[in-house]
Amino acid sequence: KGEPQGDSKSVFWNYIQTRYQCCGPNSEYDYQFTPWLYQNVSNILYIPTLGNLSRAFPASCCKLYYTDQPDIAYMREAKFQPLATRLVSCYSNNPEPHEPHSFHKGCYAKLLSLVSTNMVMCGVIAAVAEFTWVALVFMACFVIVANTVREY
Repeated sequence: KGEPQGDSKSVFWNYIQTRYQCCGPNSEYDYQFTPWLYQNVSNILYIPTLGNLSRAFPASCCKLYYTDQPDIAYMREAKFQPLATRLVSCYSNNPEPHEPHSFHKGCYAKLLSLVSTNMVMCGVIAAVAEFTWVALVFMACFVIVANTVREY
């Protein structure tokens, strides 16, 4: 799914695709055989210089869609409306994605890379925290032993 519906699946995909600059699970071609293409009336877009276009992928796959990153609340309110003037480059090779103007990598690869990168960072932080904890326990034991009154 993708723009402009306000349902949770569309909001999710619009947000993921714009936030992580990806298109579809594997690539922009994933939309070619989906209900989005065949059952979505809003996939027909009028662009003044190109006329009516039956789009093969959502506008959230276009690089020049936003000037800044949209937040999830904006997406949830279904304010995800294509700006025709910014989409001319993206859809000029319609229905095929226009390489320099649309995202090519699938979201699965992008999110997998993000998770694996963060997992390494979480592992490093956990190792440093564990080392610090062991060092603090060792120092506490040393202080206790050092301050124990010894009777000979």
